[in-house]
Amino acid sequence: IKVTYEECRSTDLEAEGDSTLHVHDNGVVTVTVTANGAGCDLSGLEVAAKIKGNGKNALFDNGEKTATETTDSNGEATFNVLAKKKGSANIQFTLTGTKLKDTFKIKIK
Repeated sequence: IKVTYEECRSTDLEAEGDSTLHVHDNGVVTVTVTANGAGCDLSGLEVAAKIKGNGKNALFDNGEKTATETTDSNGEATFNVLAKKKGSANIQFTLTGTKLKDTFKIKIK
């Protein structure tokens, strides 16, 4: 059982990564979870990702438009994205069990 104290409650979720890809390229988006308190254990948290729309422009490396990754000791979860077709892909990331969300847009050339 993992106990989370109030001062270590996750407070932010931010996605950063490759914002421009070419068709058939792979890109990486890293989601970082932060908390109020210093020294909080942010490892083992589940981050869910969903490519909005029909998934024609991009997919995750599992071949799907949804993926789940677990944060490392730095509170980071890494997602690999494959660009399939010119256009754009909006990816919504959510920290499972919370209302924390972030959307990341990838332009595909």
